[in-house]
Amino acid sequence: MNELVNSQRMLEKSKKLLKSRTDKLEWMLLEMRFFTRSISHDLKAPIRNIKGYLQLIFDQYKGKLDVKLKEYINKISSIVEKQDDLLDSLIYLSKLAHKEINARKFDISGAALTISDGLKARDPARKVTFTIQDDLTCKGDRDLLWLVLENLLDNAWKFTRKKQEAIIEVGSFQENGQDVFFVKDNGTGYNDKYANDLFVPFQRLHSSKDFEGSGIGLATVAHVIKMHRGEVWSESKEGFGSVFYFTIGARRGDQS
Repeated sequence: MNELVNSQRMLEKSKKLLKSRTDKLEWMLLEMRFFTRSISHDLKAPIRNIKGYLQLIFDQYKGKLDVKLKEYINKISSIVEKQDDLLDSLIYLSKLAHKEINARKFDISGAALTISDGLKARDPARKVTFTIQDDLTCKGDRDLLWLVLENLLDNAWKFTRKKQEAIIEVGSFQENGQDVFFVKDNGTGYNDKYANDLFVPFQRLHSSKDFEGSGIGLATVAHVIKMHRGEVWSESKEGFGSVFYFTIGARRGDQS
């Protein structure tokens, strides 16, 4: 009898704990929605105003601006555009948190091939060899996982730009009974001690003058992989390229 009473009490306690955590999660999501809305309206509005006034200056004083003043205005315009892009990226990342996962079979090899074809068409003069392993598949949301591959391949494409003969590889291997997928390149690489900073929004390990980007791509990758209960990590050596690994549906060391 006592055991039954204790079990009922534990069940009620678990229900209350679950409800408390659910309420807290719903409140966090609500706060995130308000935050996204605030960015969209309160922060982007001044940027639109600045861009508008800059355009007015150009239109109304076109013939009266000296070379130095034009240079200053162009620099201001460039800074404003960059901030606008950063806000758009932040809004985009926050909206991902609200997306529901539509899990189904995803053809990683096919997606990588399509994305690589698009990259080669962007700059056909470059010598880039893509090696994509056949029959790579996983189960997850097609649109979100496409984003992962698109960001990782675009990243590899960008950081192999200075290589006369760039090599980008997409493949997988087994670790503890789990599929570990990877995107590897022989590009610029980075100092491995900063590996943990890669997936933080707006953290950049290279100058924006050398390599373009908003600093949100790898943060998006990490967020999507986390939504799929997976893990993403990277290894690199400066001057010798990088490898980005990820799992879907399980973390490293989990037993299948």
